[in-house]
Amino acid sequence: MDRKFFTNEPELVAPKLLGATLVVESSPKLALELVEVEAYGGALDVASHAFRGMTKRNEVMFGPAGFLYVYFTYGMHWCANITCSKEGVPGAVLLRAGMPAEGISTMRRNRNRDDIKDQDIANGPAKLCQALKVDGSWNGLDIFGRTSNIKLVANESTDFEIGQSNRIGVREENPLPWRFFIKDNIFVSKYRG
Repeated sequence: MDRKFFTNEPELVAPKLLGATLVVESSPKLALELVEVEAYGGALDVASHAFRGMTKRNEVMFGPAGFLYVYFTYGMHWCANITCSKEGVPGAVLLRAGMPAEGISTMRRNRNRDDIKDQDIANGPAKLCQALKVDGSWNGLDIFGRTSNIKLVANESTDFEIGQSNRIGVREENPLPWRFFIKDNIFVSKYRG
């Protein structure tokens, strides 16, 4: 996985991120395997933050590709995306859920829940960010930068089936089926739609 891969449209990038491992080189190291993502486009995607054009908040979405776009929502939660598309064309993939792989006890502490089940640590975009301690300071970080402490490692195995549905919490007249997840994976968010 390299920056060139992320210059594709978000709906093409998103399903290929499933099974990839997001690694945070911290002390201790944290890692989780992505099991659920959602794609967001630009001017034609009414659910996208970039639908109405560039603002201070969403400027990272306009490129270059391979950067974190982190935003605050509902006045209490952080959500993380990886930017996609060619520079100047907005796009991003929301990291919706992950399966903890390394640093699980630290992720529990970050969630303020020592008793939480493994499958509930990062089974939603805000939970994922809380588990990894993602906040606004991560906005604009280059996941391919030489000095970056955040890396995305491709998974060579495709030993899973990909599910697809409409995006969660998005109300639109013609919904886009741009939510992608690993079928029958207990770490996927508990969407009841």
